[in-house]
Amino acid sequence: MKKRKPYLALFIILGILLLISIYLSNKKGARHVDLGAFFFEKVSDIPLEQDSLIEMQEIDQYLNDSISPYRVSETPLRFLQKIRMRNSANLIRNGNLDQAEEVSSQYQFLLKRFMHLSDSLDLPMDISRKEFFQKWKSVPKKQKGKGKVWSFFFQRRLKLGRAFKLYKSQLELILSTERVIQEQKKHLPELYCYMNSLKNMDSTDLPVYVISYPKVFSGTGRSVAGLALFATYQGLFTSASPDFLQSYPVLIGKKNALSVHLRKGVSGAILSHEFGHLYYLYHHWDEYLAYRESSPRYFRRGGHGLTDPSGQAAEKAERGIMPEK
Repeated sequence: MKKRKPYLALFIILGILLLISIYLSNKKGARHVDLGAFFFEKVSDIPLEQDSLIEMQEIDQYLNDSISPYRVSETPLRFLQKIRMRNSANLIRNGNLDQAEEVSSQYQFLLKRFMHLSDSLDLPMDISRKEFFQKWKSVPKKQKGKGKVWSFFFQRRLKLGRAFKLYKSQLELILSTERVIQEQKKHLPELYCYMNSLKNMDSTDLPVYVISYPKVFSGTGRSVAGLALFATYQGLFTSASPDFLQSYPVLIGKKNALSVHLRKGVSGAILSHEFGHLYYLYHHWDEYLAYRESSPRYFRRGGHGLTDPSGQAAEKAERGIMPEK
């Protein structure tokens, strides 16, 4: 007589229970996760792109409506979290994120601290000086030192107000960057896809950080709409070479990554222009260095000399035409 395998019956029972569980879950309309579909969607950025339009509208509404630093809102925090997710899933990244998160963290800390102070003193956060002294005048035991209390309360509130102003300005910049990335994607999709898949000289991913500022200045001090940084240092493409750090100390270069620096509010066509510069330099860096050496008469810092091939590629991209390799 054949011996039965001891665990065979157990495996069969577990399998039947699993099938029953899946059947009941689907019957009840429970949500399930298709791991293959999730992986594909994350890489292709399909759901994130659709969500980003709604998120930008929400953060825009927050910036328009929020005039008080005492209002607690999850909208900006969700917005920053979603951008971090997109940055992780793509090589074209919102370069304003780190600074925005740092400023957000400081503002949230000061807001919570001031709310605690307001509660402990039993005072409205927006109380006026006159109302403060009237309130404390009616309580004899609080007469002593009320001037110092008001000064401490007022300074904390003033610091919170400054942090809130900086917080909103950083949200405006990161929103501007997010918009221009989405606009560029529509303006010249082929160029977006290519720039979103670059490799560095060591075959590692080569991110491209897009960063918005209130104003951008060229190396000569002239105000410009955008500026792309591209160099090689220690055998890798970078935008944080010693030369760039010295020439553009205000701009945020990225080690082993490229960067585009834009004036707040520019169009997607301008980002395509800067991507055009990077696209050409990525494919023809050695040739371009030779061009600079052989044509000093025509070379202009910024890539727009009379015969500059980098400038020609950028202008073509700005018109919505894919540059040649």
